[in-house]
Amino acid sequence: MRTSKIFTGLFGSLAILLASGAFAAQSGELHVNSPLEIQHQRLPAGDYRVRWEDTGVNVELKIIKGKKILETVPASVTILNDVSAGDTVVIIVNHDGSRNLSQILFAGKRLLFTLKQAPNSTNVSRVN
Repeated sequence: MRTSKIFTGLFGSLAILLASGAFAAQSGELHVNSPLEIQHQRLPAGDYRVRWEDTGVNVELKIIKGKKILETVPASVTILNDVSAGDTVVIIVNHDGSRNLSQILFAGKRLLFTLKQAPNSTNVSRVN
């Protein structure tokens, strides 16, 4: 009888922690209008989910299509003064015409994610 009370207490505590978001991953939507590259992974046009679990200065972004993680990329996080009004991406256009995802802002969040990659760029495009 006492064992069942202990387990009930443990499960109750775990449920409270999960409900409070202590272990919950954060995420945002990423819409790609035309093919681009993240690291060395080519992403076709389409809709993706981006997840991260840490809230520190450096995080790993998981790029997800459906239930499959396509790429995990390190990123630095800058906390902004205001929330972003909309989803925004910054794309670097390389000398060869290829496009690399450089930064992401998600609507309603105060976080700017800068992907850690160093392509040779000639032009920067901002897409809302």
